[in-house]
Amino acid sequence: MTNRTADSGRGAHGWRGSRLGRVYHHRTTRSDRGAALIEAAIILPVLMVFLLGIIEFGLVYATGATATGASRTGARLAVATFGPNKAAVTGSVQGPADLVADQVSGDLTALTSAVPIGMVIYKANSSGAPTGGFPSSTASMSGGCTADCMRYTWNTSTKKFTPSGGPGWNLSTNDVCLPASTASVGVWVLIRHSYLTKLIGQYNFVEGRTVMRLEPLPGDQC
Repeated sequence: MTNRTADSGRGAHGWRGSRLGRVYHHRTTRSDRGAALIEAAIILPVLMVFLLGIIEFGLVYATGATATGASRTGARLAVATFGPNKAAVTGSVQGPADLVADQVSGDLTALTSAVPIGMVIYKANSSGAPTGGFPSSTASMSGGCTADCMRYTWNTSTKKFTPSGGPGWNLSTNDVCLPASTASVGVWVLIRHSYLTKLIGQYNFVEGRTVMRLEPLPGDQC
């Protein structure tokens, strides 16, 4: 009876209760853990790259939004100050343009991982571009902007845009009298965005621009 009881107990617990079963179970557990570690070693780097890519894209998008917002701020001021007095023979744009540059500079002080390069204030053609096209999206901002345009570059000491030449712009040439008011002003801003992880490069140039129609002059000034 005793032997039958022992055999019956062993059968109830099965072979896993034996020494061989315990050894097999231990080896299986170690094998499962090793497989899990290998899977984690493969998947985690992919997930990290994916996550860092999302972060990089978000930072670039934020820089672009800041550039566009700053250009919009400048354009709003420009449309209110670039209208000429028709009684005057000529009108210089330098003073109003400097005010616009100061406003844009103020909007760019909140940039992170990015540095402004320069900006252009210009008389926009029918496609919203300056005469001669936009400057190159490089640190030199070469080319483009051959008429009715003011160039500015970023001063890292003063944290402001300073005049850097350009063909100039005679305000008296602007058509801002109703009903034929068609003159428009554009503000183009260039920023160098530095990548956080450097996985896809060191930096990239981000642009922002806004074009608005100049505010019409009162009838007694036309």
